[in-house]
Amino acid sequence: MKQLAAQGKIDAIIDWIKANLPNEEKMVVFCTHKIPIEKLYSKFKNIAVKIDGSVAAEKRQGIVEEFQNNNKIKLFFGNMKAAGVGITLTAASNVVIAEYPDKPGELTQAIDRINRIGQKSENINVWFFEAVNTIEADLIDSLNHEQKIVKNVLDGIAPEETILIDKLLSKFLK
Repeated sequence: MKQLAAQGKIDAIIDWIKANLPNEEKMVVFCTHKIPIEKLYSKFKNIAVKIDGSVAAEKRQGIVEEFQNNNKIKLFFGNMKAAGVGITLTAASNVVIAEYPDKPGELTQAIDRINRIGQKSENINVWFFEAVNTIEADLIDSLNHEQKIVKNVLDGIAPEETILIDKLLSKFLK
């Protein structure tokens, strides 16, 4: 269901990137599935690089360096698990979340690839795309709920008694 939601919004994301890619700035686009990354990359391959699970670990740093240092490369397409940790993408000032992970920490880590020491821009823009009337709305609610729990635990506040999975199951089993 997540893959169908992602595939349904790819054309809109392509159009949005074409209309909103800043002339002098770079953009990072994160997905969770291979097909959306491939479709996006194929439309922009002359000005883009990508890292997904098919890219060997020893090649990833070279791709990052090309994005960071080559002014002709404006777009970085990455899988949240393969490119969401351990790399620095501070050449960008815009992040697109084209698909959502299962855990809020993965989303935070992906955004933090851009928002790091050495960031070239003062401001970071994060753009979230949601396929309406799909499972993504529930996934976003789940991510927000889990993030709130983590924040409360870190702040010493007891978590709520209701469990989100119970709410989701009751919604889909009606």
